[in-house]
Amino acid sequence: MVLAFALLFAIVLNFVNVVDRYLLGASILWADEIEIYLVVWITFLGAVVVSWRRAHLRMDVLLVSMPPWVQTSVRAAELTLLTALCAFVAYHSLDYTSRMLRIGRASDTAGLPLWLKGAP
Repeated sequence: MVLAFALLFAIVLNFVNVVDRYLLGASILWADEIEIYLVVWITFLGAVVVSWRRAHLRMDVLLVSMPPWVQTSVRAAELTLLTALCAFVAYHSLDYTSRMLRIGRASDTAGLPLWLKGAP
């Protein structure tokens, strides 16, 4: 529900900014930046929700025709690789985020703290 409202807010913000820009000759300076952050957050948090619900797209046509022990082995390998990848990304993201927090860096137009944004 939160992701749906975030998407709705991004759409309304974009619409208001377009109307403002073309009818009134002005624009909301921070709108584009906020929209980008919202879309990134919606994408990543949406991926978590979809994965948690096991509703993600999966190319498993070949895998489901394999014997159960092969399916289990492939899923174990997937889980191992995914865990290693997540640990790698989390380590480097935490490093970047902590540096942005330490120096107090904020985004240029919206003034959002960049430690909220995460790694580039």
